[in-house]
Amino acid sequence: MSKNLMSLLLIIVFSIRSYAGDFEKVDKYARSVRKTGNYKELAVKLTYRFDNDKDKARAIYVWIADNIKYDWKKFQNNLNGGGKYHIKGRTKAEILYKKKKINEKKINAVFNTGKGVCEDYALLFKAMCVEIGIKSKVVNGKIRLNPKNIGKFPAHSNHAWNVVNINGKWYPVDVTWGSGYVRSGVFYKRFEDRFFMTEPEIFILNHFPDDPEWQLLENPVSKREFANFAFVHSAFYKNKVVDFFPKTGFLKAKSKFAIVKMKFENTPPDVFIYSEGKLKKTSFLKHGNTIEIKVPDFGNHNKQVKIVIRKGNKVLPLLEYKI
Repeated sequence: MSKNLMSLLLIIVFSIRSYAGDFEKVDKYARSVRKTGNYKELAVKLTYRFDNDKDKARAIYVWIADNIKYDWKKFQNNLNGGGKYHIKGRTKAEILYKKKKINEKKINAVFNTGKGVCEDYALLFKAMCVEIGIKSKVVNGKIRLNPKNIGKFPAHSNHAWNVVNINGKWYPVDVTWGSGYVRSGVFYKRFEDRFFMTEPEIFILNHFPDDPEWQLLENPVSKREFANFAFVHSAFYKNKVVDFFPKTGFLKAKSKFAIVKMKFENTPPDVFIYSEGKLKKTSFLKHGNTIEIKVPDFGNHNKQVKIVIRKGNKVLPLLEYKI
């Protein structure tokens, strides 16, 4: 890890604030708005009563996340080459015009059908923001989906999300991940607000833009650093973890233990170590909203180790490392 990145992480450890804030009124209104004739009318209807861009962008995020379903069949078709096309034109202007027309068609399709893939979510979010005067862009890049691949950089660009400009500053937004998840080809709706204006230092853990500008970090992360991050599970966001250390996914035990620190938005829950299908004994120490966990060296290298919480009979992973 570079010295610059290490310095940045040390500065932000246990100090990151949430950009999401309190949107109870905004969310309630957004969920009361019914679909209109087209996305432009809806953008205005969703946002006319709010006087700041942050609330307006939030209303759009909530409506899309709640009303658009992930289209697994389209995703599979795209994997097989069905979604690929090459735009031809005699000039750059002609190519851009054709691309704009194609994107407009996609936006109308996802709005009218209520389903789409990540690019469709991102295009709709951007279009609705632009309609009401908020700057937004679609960002393409790579995401990490398998904790077993800690240390391996994804081979292909496989995701699209947004950046949105609020009061002159850009923030990352992933409406697709905010809408739910797919398991065994079935989409399960589950709203997640942590992907709206996520802290860039947290967003980069699973999102690597093709253009490093959109990391939105003072010191961009390298491909190697991205590949080596610890793996962040969905429960990490659901349980409002705001930071953790170390960021690297490879733990090195000293005196038979490695130390992991986590900061929660609220009082930390009790945590456990999970490895080889079993909960392992460990010890932890809480300080306010932070928790310090001792991760034992189980005497076996390249072993996957999860930091988990328990809810009833369920074991929910927060972070995953290799030791």
